[in-house]
Amino acid sequence: MIILSEQFLKPYREGKIKPKWGPVGAVTYYRTYSRKQKSILSEDGTINEINQMEHWVDTVKRVVEGNFNLVPNDPTATIENAQKMFDMIYRMAILPPGRSLWMMGTKYQKERGSDALNNCWFIAVRPQSYENHEPYQQEPGYLYSDPYKPMPSMPFVFTFDRAMTGGGVGFSIQKKNIEQFPKITTKVNLKIYLDPNHKDWDYIKQNKDYQLISDILIDNLEETKDYDMYQVPDSRHGWGMAYRELIDGHWLDKQEVNLCFDMSLIRGYGEPIRGFGGTSSGPLPLMILFKDVNDILNKRLNDYLKDVDALDIMNLTGRCVVAGNVRRTALIAIGSPDSETYINAKNYLMVHPIMKKHNNFVAWGEDGKQIRLPFEEAKQNVLDEIIKNENINFDILNEEEKQALLQRAEEKTNELFFTAWAQENHRWASNNSIYTDENFTDWKKPVEAVILNGEPGFVNEYLMKNFGRIIDGLQENIDKDAEGMNPCAEITLANAEPCNLIEVLPYIIEKEGFDIYEALELATQYVYRITFGYYEWEPVKRIISKNRRIGVSLTGMQDYFLNKYGHYVVKEFKENENGFREPVFYEEIEQEVDSWYKHVKKVNQEHAKLLNSTPSIKLTTMKPSGTVSKLPGVSSGIHFHYSPYLLQRIRFHEFDENLKILKACGFPVEKAIREPNTVVVEFPVKAPNADHPNFKSSGDVSLEEQFANQYFFAKMWADNAVSATLTFKFEEENQIEQLMSYYGQKIKSISLLPYMGHGYVQAPWEPITKEEYERRITEIKMNPEDIYQTLHSLENIEILLEADCLGGACPIK
Repeated sequence: MIILSEQFLKPYREGKIKPKWGPVGAVTYYRTYSRKQKSILSEDGTINEINQMEHWVDTVKRVVEGNFNLVPNDPTATIENAQKMFDMIYRMAILPPGRSLWMMGTKYQKERGSDALNNCWFIAVRPQSYENHEPYQQEPGYLYSDPYKPMPSMPFVFTFDRAMTGGGVGFSIQKKNIEQFPKITTKVNLKIYLDPNHKDWDYIKQNKDYQLISDILIDNLEETKDYDMYQVPDSRHGWGMAYRELIDGHWLDKQEVNLCFDMSLIRGYGEPIRGFGGTSSGPLPLMILFKDVNDILNKRLNDYLKDVDALDIMNLTGRCVVAGNVRRTALIAIGSPDSETYINAKNYLMVHPIMKKHNNFVAWGEDGKQIRLPFEEAKQNVLDEIIKNENINFDILNEEEKQALLQRAEEKTNELFFTAWAQENHRWASNNSIYTDENFTDWKKPVEAVILNGEPGFVNEYLMKNFGRIIDGLQENIDKDAEGMNPCAEITLANAEPCNLIEVLPYIIEKEGFDIYEALELATQYVYRITFGYYEWEPVKRIISKNRRIGVSLTGMQDYFLNKYGHYVVKEFKENENGFREPVFYEEIEQEVDSWYKHVKKVNQEHAKLLNSTPSIKLTTMKPSGTVSKLPGVSSGIHFHYSPYLLQRIRFHEFDENLKILKACGFPVEKAIREPNTVVVEFPVKAPNADHPNFKSSGDVSLEEQFANQYFFAKMWADNAVSATLTFKFEEENQIEQLMSYYGQKIKSISLLPYMGHGYVQAPWEPITKEEYERRITEIKMNPEDIYQTLHSLENIEILLEADCLGGACPIK
């Protein structure tokens, strides 16, 4: 067993070697990744019970020991390598993803396996077998579902389960998948029973969402005499089992069934979730999910499931999980490019005929929701629109024709009311993309949608299956099982496969004097070990053991290029024979990044041989690196900094204990506008190389250069994919179609958004001048990192802040 000795850790604990946090690094770490330590393993093998917050040294120790002890008899898992890895993570030259920082080496991970160490997952939305999924064999077992046959519920329940472990999920609702669902045959009459003595009974009755489930919630078992009863266990698996039965109940050899879920065992709102962490949402979000999903499926009785139905069910699932307090999730839907309903699922202009207008714009209520017109008024608007669009003269129609037209208008109005509700209620929960391939040329319509809505994104299925790095050329079926991607679209994935990531930071490596090739070696071995962990789901086990897919990512790359070379990666653009300006990259940068990739591949092959296993099918990626890049304060992934100097605004719950520290340090704190129970804290931030004469911020970089920058990493580094959000200004809109027709066949995933500038109130980033930055720095009295280092728990904050020794003695440099 690998245990880092206290003698080795002593200079880190005593502060002789300090982490070099970025401007918001320490705050981000203590808010997001510092766990409460329950026990600690000493060097003699005994377990000492403690109860205090982790500091960075504790987190890194837990993460390194957890990873190096994952695989028995791994020759690379030596104490020497563990010490090197510790030092590189501690000084942020290598950074595991947030999932590993939170879960690696915890009791939860050791007892329940490696699922929670992976960032995200992918599932194809088609009937699939549970393969007698072991956790679902517990009571109350199977009611309508089957443990062995392909079941309609499986992809939705899989997503629910993965999201409840904190992972994002990508899902395919391509027509070829959705068309595998049989016709919906059974209406489910749903009731939910809750013991009137349950802790949450009064809370639910008084909640604003009570109206959503008031017609199905009962407190008297006498009402369930003719119902099939299913008591929901108080666990992640219990919720999944109940969800399974609700969905599969719609595909029975019966016209209708009466089903009642007893949710009395589910713990109350605010009670602790031991193991994963956080607090319970209580049964209310699950009640709402079941009601909404049941309504969608009942609406399709004697018809087939549509892709937009699957989208709604997935989004409702994500919405329920987000309501679970500590858990967050992300979803990406990937659908067919010729599905109009899917393409327009989040098109807010579609519902304008039924909305109240104010100065020609949709009116919004105080609750932040669009105001819908009364039904009859909305119906008249829809009727007028149909008459106008179809050039119909209503007055000359006979009575039968008029009634048919009015019926069509009523059906369209009902559809728009549902669409408006879905857009506000849950469709925000996913990013929507479409599949393309080597033959796709019809960019006009989806590009128009992007300009209007910022969606869809684009995923090239042909490139996923047949290419690694673009420079390595066509490798037919190199990744033949790949069907989609994770929500950030940096990893190509097969059905039920997770993405398993780590980041290497060349800019920090150079500053700290580390060896980039040693860092790449340690990082590659770290993620490969994770593929040997225990996984719950049978299809997950199979695909991981087959592919051993990993994702070694680079971050802070614009900082690195500018610091080392004095310029960025694009040297120039040259016009080709078709009149398109192709990018030319600096050769020395291409050669360096190419050598990094080849080293990762060599390390992985050697590691696989030592473990008598197969090398990873793909190895490298570029992840967006949102929160993790904030720890050292580098640019995220391949992105440019937002501005050389800026205000970074971070949102906290109004009762967050961290706020006491931040207020004492002098950071401005204000109530969040339109966000209840939330406050906003402002941090002045200076980007690395901000004063370099060649520094570029995201607002300075053209869309053309952004595409070229993403293509460079697809060409030279990422054999999986490159995640980047490209932004376009109004004057660049007419370039998008041409750029997509070129790069759409060279980059596996592309996402575009309009450049929004900085006109928003309380925007996450606001550019400021160098003078304003320096003025704000002088107003900060203390460095929060120094306060955190003296704490054992956040409960000690108030006592600490009263101490004389902290009266402005820790200025931020």
